[in-house]
Order: sequence, then structure tokens, then C-alpha cells
Amino acid sequence: MSIARLRARFVHTSNRKLYDRIHAVGSSTQRDELLIMAQRAELR
Repeated sequence: MSIARLRARFVHTSNRKLYDRIHAVGSSTQRDELLIMAQRAELR
């Protein structure tokens, strides 16, 4: 399991909708990229 996926499990509930949408994405490589982008955006 990637670190991005692991971190997404512990995301605050305010961002839950975004992460639910990301998990709806079909391919796992796209999903990982989206998770990484979302987590980078959170750090800003």
C-alpha cells in the first residue's frame, strides 16, 4: 500500500468528500496520483 493511500485513511472528515470521489476513480495509478495531489494541496 502506498503512503498516500495510507495517509488518506486518516484524513480529517472535512476532506472526506474529496477522498471519496478520488476512491471512485477506476485505475489505481490515477487514484494514487490524485491522492498525492490532494495531500500536497492540504500542506499549503
